Amino acid sequence: MSNLSVWDPIAVGHCQQLAVALPGRVATPGTPPYDAFSKHFWSLQESTISPPCVLEPRSSSDVSSMIDALTKTGHECPFAVKGGGHSPYGGYANIHNGVVISMAGLNTMEISDDHSVVKIGSGLTWLPVYEFLDQIGGLAVAGGENGDVGVGGLLVGGGISILGPRVGWSCDNVVNFEVVLSSGQIINANQTHHSDLWKSLKGGTNNFGVVTRYDLATVPQKGGIWAGSLEFSTRSYSDIFRAFVQIADSSEYDPYAFFSLELRFQNTSWSVETVLSYSREVDTVSPPIFQPFLDLDSRANFSSKNTNFTTVANRGSQSPSNQIALSTGTYKINMDLLDFIFSSTDAMVRELSELHNNKLFWQVTFQPLPAAWNNQTRAKGGNSLGTDRIEGNSFVMLVTAMWPDNSLSAVTQSALETMQQIIDYYANSRHLKRDLVYLNYAGEAQSPLLSYGKENVKVLAQTAKKYDPDGVFQRLVPGGFKLSKGRHNLENII
Repeated sequence: MSNLSVWDPIAVGHCQQLAVALPGRVATPGTPPYDAFSKHFWSLQESTISPPCVLEPRSSSDVSSMIDALTKTGHECPFAVKGGGHSPYGGYANIHNGVVISMAGLNTMEISDDHSVVKIGSGLTWLPVYEFLDQIGGLAVAGGENGDVGVGGLLVGGGISILGPRVGWSCDNVVNFEVVLSSGQIINANQTHHSDLWKSLKGGTNNFGVVTRYDLATVPQKGGIWAGSLEFSTRSYSDIFRAFVQIADSSEYDPYAFFSLELRFQNTSWSVETVLSYSREVDTVSPPIFQPFLDLDSRANFSSKNTNFTTVANRGSQSPSNQIALSTGTYKINMDLLDFIFSSTDAMVRELSELHNNKLFWQVTFQPLPAAWNNQTRAKGGNSLGTDRIEGNSFVMLVTAMWPDNSLSAVTQSALETMQQIIDYYANSRHLKRDLVYLNYAGEAQSPLLSYGKENVKVLAQTAKKYDPDGVFQRLVPGGFKLSKGRHNLENII
């Protein structure tokens, strides 16, 4: 190891001891495995953090040994757990004065004899999962839209999938979690064993243990899927929003349909595109549900094809080059609200872009959350999100900001938070706001766990105390949305 003086001596000592105890499982600065680790993040905030070593388990037993070493009384060491590395916030899946457990080596997949369940190692991203199932044929899973997203982060944060209208939240389809607890014990959490932990992990993120394997129910898939994109030439935003409302708020929403409406500001102007998915093949230009978009703009750049999940999810990966921040809200579907979101965002982003010398990228995404989506939760044993309380159709808003200049991070983050507050105030004043702050889209200043509702948060806190009585995943794993921070403090809930 080189340049050890920049790190906490306790963390360095653990790295040295683990290198002896687990040969071949510890990567240090200047080695190819360590360099590869640093490149596999989404944001500069995460990739520029340098731990003294990275632990690379290849089994749940390895993870158990590592946690045991890191949590010994008198020799505790802070640590982070990295799956796909898609969270943008510094310290969520990385750590400076501590060590990182990289799950990349837990990358096995196995299909059950009856093809009803696929067992997925927690180090995988979604693209190899889709490749594996497409090769078998006739099967799908409710995974991430982007194949470069990690399996684990998506599932313990809830999970939006193009299969959502058919099967609910991605986490609703997890039939079993293999988990390493803070004691080092390896357990399985499912509907019949440790069912409280099973439910809490479905939305409760990294507050309970390290998940080493996800057993996910497969979805029968006859043939491929249809995918399309439509880039509008029109700048009649109200007409575009009206088409969105017509589709997303239908009382007979087609469960095979999923789409995103994406408004992108780059350089000095906006562009508008809708990304369309239909989870079965069609023999027409487009499924009828999407016709309001097609009718809107005859000059739009439209493309579509029957394809498979692998092709749709294969968006490529690249080394991090930007600071990134997110923000989100969930709302009733309302034309005036969509108009307000765009108009209020437009003025603020144009002013902010000038500070960035027009190097700011800003995207506002609307995704439907039809009533049938949340109805799946009750039938599948429940989750922690609290969305089973929602009646009627909704939509989720995701705001993504990207910029290269770190010196402008504070002002950009502040503008994003202010914009979210303005939108939420408007929605609340018109009784359009839903409680859910979707964790996987949440901003660092938001409180997604609190949005699940008081009773659900109480259950999460009780589950954390039961399975992690010493609070290891609250004290020693600082990254992520924690139950022990701020208004989520366990002592204030139980």
